[in-house]
Amino acid sequence: MKILVTYYSRTGNTRKVAEAISETIGEDSEFKKIEDVTSFENYDLIFIGFPVYQFGVPRDVKKILNGLNRKKVACFITHAMPENAPLFGKQIDNCKSALAGNEVIEIFSCQGELSEKTAMQMANSENESMRTFAKMRKNTLNHPDKSDLDNSRQFARFVIESL
Repeated sequence: MKILVTYYSRTGNTRKVAEAISETIGEDSEFKKIEDVTSFENYDLIFIGFPVYQFGVPRDVKKILNGLNRKKVACFITHAMPENAPLFGKQIDNCKSALAGNEVIEIFSCQGELSEKTAMQMANSENESMRTFAKMRKNTLNHPDKSDLDNSRQFARFVIESL
């Protein structure tokens, strides 16, 4: 089985998760930044990761996801929101929608550290929700942590075993 682990990361959070997944799968996979993928055609399984921006898939990633068609996909996302936040389900639903037309094996989510720059932008937003999330930055520090990365490895094993 030909497996690709690919990711989009601006701050390094998603890259850390992608590395943990790739290490777990080992030599049976290729590891690439999403911008370095020229085609998804030759892969039987694609682990694809990206950060959540404004409750959804980053615009650059949405364009790339359009290149997926009827593929087996395991998606991993990073976000600053705690998983018990009221709007957490919305971001998962938005990711599922972006992957429509593919066989989504599983979606894994992991809290990542909200960058200081992004938190400042959010704090100055006219949107009250954004200002509220900016205040949560301190709760995101040092994520993904060891436990998060262990969960990433467990996710990779689960996906491989389920096939």
